[in-house]
Parts: sequence; structure tokens; C-alpha cells
Amino acid sequence: MKNFIFVVFLLLPYPGFAKELDRIVHAIEAKWASIYFSAEIRDKKNAYTRLLNKTTKLAKQTLASPELMFWQATIIASRAEHQNPIEALAAIHKAQDLLIKTIKIKPDTLDGSALITLGSLYHQAPGWPIAFGDDKKAEQYLKKGLQINPQGIESNFYYGQYLLNKDQQEKAIKYFKTALNGPVRKEQEFADSSLKEKIKKIMLKTAIDEPKSRRKQMASL
Repeated sequence: MKNFIFVVFLLLPYPGFAKELDRIVHAIEAKWASIYFSAEIRDKKNAYTRLLNKTTKLAKQTLASPELMFWQATIIASRAEHQNPIEALAAIHKAQDLLIKTIKIKPDTLDGSALITLGSLYHQAPGWPIAFGDDKKAEQYLKKGLQINPQGIESNFYYGQYLLNKDQQEKAIKYFKTALNGPVRKEQEFADSSLKEKIKKIMLKTAIDEPKSRRKQMASL
């Protein structure tokens, strides 16, 4: 993939602004996916930091673009997995703040991705008094994201993952299957295909105690 071509936005939208913003957002997502799903990148913390610096610079050059704000939050949350506990705790609070701001500006940002990511964050974060983890809020946001994008790969995957972690295996598999049947975006084929592969692995692992015929059925998905 070619290096990013980051442009300096004017303070006010200009003809073609939306199209250019879409191109930049797609480039950021593609780069994030290459870091997140790659097993070859060992220093993911620094890779995320470089991407975050570029995304933050762009965000400052626009009028509070919810799309760029969302990607700031996503990169911060992803990087937290590779930071020490103190850094990670501060990072997830920052990501939470950015996602809430994004949703206030535009609830359906990127087909509900901000809602889905915030829901996942509430589910994965430690609860009070350490952090803000809250499964009730998690489910509320994940369901709102599903309402916006009912056939989406991410929306179904993250809700399925939530259900699986709540020991609702049969329901989880239903959403995983919907995710596997979700449309792959032409401009994000790598990201969507990689997530589908991750879902298949989770389903096979989930079915390890199921009858052999069921495991074969899942393997063929």
C-alpha cells in the first residue's frame, strides 16, 4: 500500500471535501488494519503511535470531523493493549471521551462504528473503581450499532463476542454467522476479510466440545 498522502484541510468545507475526507478515512482504516491483523509487526505500540500522530494532525485541521475523531479513539484503544497498565488505563479513558464526543456529533458515524466500539470498550474495560466497565451500557451501545448496521461484519462480530463472553453461545454463533455473510467492502477488503478469518477461528474454538458433525459444518463456513 502506498504511503499516506495527508492533505491540509481548509477550516471550512470546500467542493470535494467529503470525497477527500472519505479517501483519508479509508487510508487510516487500511493502515490500522495492517497493524492490528499483522503478525509480522512486532513493535505495534510505535506503529500505532505513528498512525495516531498523523490522524491527530488531520483531526486538528478539520472542523471536528467525527470520522477522524472515531479513528483517534480506535487507535488509542488499540495501542492500549501494548502499553503498561497505567498508560493503558489513561488511554481507554481518553478513547471513551472521544467516542462519546463522536456520537454526540454524529451517532451513525461510519455506519455505527463509534457506537459499536464504545460498547466493546465498556465490555472490556475494568469496572469501578478501576475504570468504567459496564456490561449494561456495553449491550445498549452494541445493540444501537446493530440497529444502524444490522448486516455489518463488525456490528455482528462485536455483539456476538459480547454474548459469547456472557455464556450465551448459541446466540453468539447466530451473530457470528451473520457477520460471516456480511458484505466485504471493496476499499477495505483486507480488514473485512481478516475479521472474517478471526470469526471463523473463534467459532471453531467455541465448537470444540460440540459434536464432530457440527465442527465440520463450522469449518466449511
